[in-house]
Amino acid sequence: MVEIILQESDAVVSGMPGFLLCRAHGTLLPNAGVDASNAPPGCVVLLPADPEASAAGIRDAIRASTGVGVAVIVADSRPHPMRSGCAGIALGCAGLAAVRDGRAVADNIASAAELVMGEAGEGIPAALVRWCGL
Repeated sequence: MVEIILQESDAVVSGMPGFLLCRAHGTLLPNAGVDASNAPPGCVVLLPADPEASAAGIRDAIRASTGVGVAVIVADSRPHPMRSGCAGIALGCAGLAAVRDGRAVADNIASAAELVMGEAGEGIPAALVRWCGL
């Protein structure tokens, strides 16, 4: 697990029992986003190499199969320094501005979606967020 985390990290910033705080995908993430909680035993899930391109590809596939234009956010959860718990963060998005009027809109939507998707072994990979004023 540690070897995979090191391979996925741009830099290891700090550590604590069970976690390495890493810079990866333009943000600080525990274990560089490497996650075993939603994976089969002995496996891990990695973040996409290019979250923006992944969001655009998913958006294009939805439009091609349904004719509907949607916004797509590729998200993960991360802890906040000096606080308990995790919140959602947008790693990449397509079809919406990630920041509007100084507000991190995509991060806020990602946090709302995390309430439905869960933070551990729930196995819910996506959420549909409607009427968020975009």
